[in-house]
Amino acid sequence: MIRNERGSAIIFVLVIALIALSVSAYMLRSAKDVLLTAEMLRDKIHAKFEAESIPELLAFITATAKFEKNYFHFEGDLRKIPVDNETYYLDGRENTMLDSKVEMLDTGAMLPLWAFDHSSISKLFYNEFEPSKASIMYSSLIDWKDADDLHQMNGAESHYYNFEKKLPYTPRNRFDIQAVEELRLIRGFDNETYDKVKDNLIVALGGRLNVSTAPPEIIGVMFNLSKREVDYLKGVKKEKGEITLADIEDVTGAGTVMTEVVNEYPSYSVVVDVYTEKGKAAERLRTIMSFKPTRDKPYKILRWEN
Repeated sequence: MIRNERGSAIIFVLVIALIALSVSAYMLRSAKDVLLTAEMLRDKIHAKFEAESIPELLAFITATAKFEKNYFHFEGDLRKIPVDNETYYLDGRENTMLDSKVEMLDTGAMLPLWAFDHSSISKLFYNEFEPSKASIMYSSLIDWKDADDLHQMNGAESHYYNFEKKLPYTPRNRFDIQAVEELRLIRGFDNETYDKVKDNLIVALGGRLNVSTAPPEIIGVMFNLSKREVDYLKGVKKEKGEITLADIEDVTGAGTVMTEVVNEYPSYSVVVDVYTEKGKAAERLRTIMSFKPTRDKPYKILRWEN
C-alpha cells in the first residue's frame, strides 16, 4: 500500500514537473517572440525616421549647393551635417546619405504626360514593345485624354471599360492624368508594360529635356535615333558619365541641336528614391522635390510616397 502511494506520488510529481517545464518553455518562446517583435519594431521605426529625414537633409544641403549639369555640389561645412559627400548625382546614380541609399533623377530627364508630345510618347512605346501592343497603349492613352467618346482604331473609350471589361470607371476625357500610376487603369498598361515605362514618365514637370541626366533611350526617343546610335550614346555616358549637346550633334549630324527642346542643365525638380535598412527592417520612400526657392518657401515637396 505504501509502495503504491509512493509510486503514485512520483508519477504526480513527474506530471507536475512536465507541466511546469512545458509552461516554462512556452513562456520562454513567447518572451523570445516578444523580444524579436520589439527589435523589429525598433528597427522599423529607426528606418522610417531616417528615410523621412533624407528629404529634410537634402533641402538643407541644396540651400547652399551649386547645381551643375548632372549633379549638385554642397559648398557648406561638412562638419556641421551628418554626411560625408559633397557631390550628389541627379542622373539616377546611387548616392549614400547616412545609412541610406538615395537615387535622384532630374525630372528634366523624363517625358511629361501633361505636355503629351505625341511623337516622343509613341516612339517610347514602339521602342519598348512589339507594334501591336505599342499601338494599343498609345491609342488608349490618346482616348483617355481626348474630349470625345470615339475610340482610336486600337484605343478604348467608355464602352470598352464599362461594357466589355465591366470596370467601374471611364476615361477622363478633357482632364489630365493626375499620377503616373493612373496608367494602370488604361487599356494596354498591364504590370509588365507599366513597369517598363513608369520610370521614364512624369506627370506635369519636366520641361526641356536635360541630356546630361536623361537616359540614352529617352534621348533616342526625342531625336528619333536608331538602336545603333542609342548604343553609341550609352558608350559615351559610360565613358564620360554624361552626354552633352555636342555628343548628340555628332550622332545626328545636325549643326545645332534645338535648345528650345533640350538643354544641359537640371530643372531643380527631382525624383528622390530612398532605401534605408536598419537591422531586420527596411523602409522605402519616394518623393518629388522642387529645390527652386520662392519668396516664401525655400523648397517644396510636390509628392510623397511611402
